[in-house]
Amino acid sequence: MHTFSPAKMWIAGLSILSKPFLHLHTQFNRELPWATIDMDFMNLNQAAHGDREFGFITARMRLARKVVVGFWQDPETISEIGTWIRAAIGWHESQNLKVARFGDNMRNVAVTEGDKIEAQRIFGYTVYGYGTGDLVDRMISLAMLRSPSS
Repeated sequence: MHTFSPAKMWIAGLSILSKPFLHLHTQFNRELPWATIDMDFMNLNQAAHGDREFGFITARMRLARKVVVGFWQDPETISEIGTWIRAAIGWHESQNLKVARFGDNMRNVAVTEGDKIEAQRIFGYTVYGYGTGDLVDRMISLAMLRSPSS
């Protein structure tokens, strides 16, 4: 962000963003040089106005995001960013996740699918249910492929 960063210019890009994002609300210097501060310093080093503008527009657009506030070199701030990064990696990996569940007696019936319906509704996962016999058949097929021919 910049000292003056009008958030209107971000609306189009943020509207199509489909990935998790983190807003680090920080400034370059840990302490402000109050005795010598001037507009040049503010323009080059401060993100206060830009960060507030960005925070406002993301809240106004009701965008899901993680906001971390703290000095960018503080171990606590770095740790919080690291935690978010690991969660974002998990989210990314889950976008191509394939989940199978064995032992369901009524497959693809919404009223009996409970958690699978929620997984699809909330996370976009499609969870396929298979009978136990399907698993047995697959395991036999794999065993036959791996065993030396006689």
